[in-house]
Amino acid sequence: MARQGLSTSTGLHRLVLVLLLVVTAIALHVVRVPFPLLPILLFDLAGVPLVVASLVSLRATTLMGLPLFYLGVLALGSLEPIGPFMKAFAEFSTYLPVALMHEKFVSKWGYSLKTKMFLVVLATASRVVFMALLNIAFTPLYLMYFLGLATNYWEGLLMVLQILHLISLFNVIAAVYTVLLAFPVISILKKLRTIPI
Repeated sequence: MARQGLSTSTGLHRLVLVLLLVVTAIALHVVRVPFPLLPILLFDLAGVPLVVASLVSLRATTLMGLPLFYLGVLALGSLEPIGPFMKAFAEFSTYLPVALMHEKFVSKWGYSLKTKMFLVVLATASRVVFMALLNIAFTPLYLMYFLGLATNYWEGLLMVLQILHLISLFNVIAAVYTVLLAFPVISILKKLRTIPI
């Protein structure tokens, strides 16, 4: 009976921590810096607390935190649903491989440079591939219906393909700094015994 109470308490602690990290991510999304080569793309630090949250509980971060993050980004003034969806999925595709492989690499090599580099490479590859596919699927619709820059899907797709290398470069940069900045945050929170990782 006591063990069940402890398990419930730990689960609740993880859930509250995930929700606090997601709220932090929404707040960090307010400050954005344009990507100089394609200023419609904006850098922010929202992904950092989402990576940390995924290590606390991947399930809670994905099933509860990500929809909350999407709604938060939407509420911050987005006039259309596709941009916040793309942002939420970009962060999901960044934190998912980190959360799935973190324990395996840390148990093998600790928090060594090797572990960090493997996780950065996995997160970067995941984000670039998934976001390329999502941009091919959804950005033509965004260009048609929300920006009025394309008259049909195929015209929009051609426009996307012309800038896909810049979108990919943006996603490489975003994935690298997001995961690298998550490591010191994790270390600080572990020293404070705030996160159960």
